[in-house]
Amino acid sequence: SLEAEGEMGKVLEEQRKESKRKLGDMRAAHRKEMEDLHTKNADHITNMEVKKQEQLRDLEAKKSKELTEVITELRDAQKSQIAQIRSQAAVESAQLKDQLAAKLHAFQKSKALEMSEMADKHRQEILSLVSDNTNEVKALSDKHEAEIQRRVRQNSASTTALREKHAKEIQAVR
Repeated sequence: SLEAEGEMGKVLEEQRKESKRKLGDMRAAHRKEMEDLHTKNADHITNMEVKKQEQLRDLEAKKSKELTEVITELRDAQKSQIAQIRSQAAVESAQLKDQLAAKLHAFQKSKALEMSEMADKHRQEILSLVSDNTNEVKALSDKHEAEIQRRVRQNSASTTALREKHAKEIQAVR
């Protein structure tokens, strides 16, 4: 029985050592698992952060591209509006130029007509004055001619009377 107890003690000691070794192995395995899990978690977190950074970069690039496209569209629209405004201004300027030219032409035509009418009126006035002067000159000429004829007859009559008087005086003296 002592031998059996000794045997049993050895077996128990062996089992205890084996249990202790298994426990150590289990702890080592558990520690290794924990380290692996910690490494895996750290790698996962790092990967997540890398993915997050990549997503942020992609999002920034996408937003930058969209912003560039919007700016380009706005610039193109602005250029188009400027071109449209310039075109419209050119059309309005041409229309205004045409209107002013038409008004100037109408004004010049009106003034030319007015000047022509005024020239005709002056011509008529001059012709009327010339006619009046001609008539006046003719009347004066006729009046002077009549006066000259009257004086000539008067002078002729006076001369005849004086001759007769002188002839009578001469005869009276003889």
